[in-house]
Amino acid sequence: MNKCKLVRDSCSKVLQNAKHAKINQEKLKEFGNNLLNEFKNGYKYIEFDEYSCHYNEFKSPESIVDYIFVLDTLNFCFWPCEVEFEYDDLAAGVKSIIIENPELLKPKNIINIERDFVKQKIFKGIEFPLLDERVRLLKEIGVRTLEYFDGEFVNVVKRANHSAVKMLDLLSSFYNNFQDVAIYRGEQICFYKRSQIMIGDLYGAFKGKDYGRFDDIEEVTTFPDYRVPQILNHYDVIQYSEELTKIIESKTEIPHGGEYEVEIRAATVHSVEELKKYLKEQGKNLHSIEVDWILWQKGEEARKTIKNHHRVLSIFY
Repeated sequence: MNKCKLVRDSCSKVLQNAKHAKINQEKLKEFGNNLLNEFKNGYKYIEFDEYSCHYNEFKSPESIVDYIFVLDTLNFCFWPCEVEFEYDDLAAGVKSIIIENPELLKPKNIINIERDFVKQKIFKGIEFPLLDERVRLLKEIGVRTLEYFDGEFVNVVKRANHSAVKMLDLLSSFYNNFQDVAIYRGEQICFYKRSQIMIGDLYGAFKGKDYGRFDDIEEVTTFPDYRVPQILNHYDVIQYSEELTKIIESKTEIPHGGEYEVEIRAATVHSVEELKKYLKEQGKNLHSIEVDWILWQKGEEARKTIKNHHRVLSIFY
């Protein structure tokens, strides 16, 4: 079963009947043309190893894999937080641990990790949203990796045998916290955000080689989170109903797994596929994950000035 294809197909189906989110094809082309002009003027997205917050010590490739597993287990829901703490802070916090003692992020040690350690070392002493869940998920990936992969995160990558589709299947089958699906009008809709972002991070960290070599990387979709739909909505590529717009503008929380959320995330996946297709027609070939990186980076840069993002408390993004 190709779960990447399930993401594309199920999200496309949602858009056929969606009431609250739609894609404006004219705005999509306009946005695509602006991107093409930026590329002509030398634009380049930031790569994994260009972020100072990332651990990327190639003398220890297994430690990079450990770092990415832990980082992407914790990479979700950065609101509500009284102080500013973004992805860069999370990545730097995990990096500080692995530099201090790489063994601390091994599954055999993660299973005994304490809440206060996570709070102080990773989250700068902040009582961060869903902190108890984050500790639980760390312990879960430790237990499952000990049970099914001989206690090493790198063995998951090895078992995938350079296949992104296989890697996604392993993550979503053996680890409960990567089973990112929803039910919409009686049908299962697949997203697998954190599973796919882990694949993308491995690919980016190793530049498509060694533990980051995935011969079918083109199968991976965008990672439907908060920031990507936020930037797409800001430029009217994704447009919301008046009802949903008012909810987002008022910063009202919407329920996880509900119609609003599913349609937002499905529109995100489908719009990136449409944008990628349009760019290819104009001679610019990009993988979906590269389009995601571009959109996410633009959203991060402008996060304080663009339209609000939707608000859902979820462990999946």
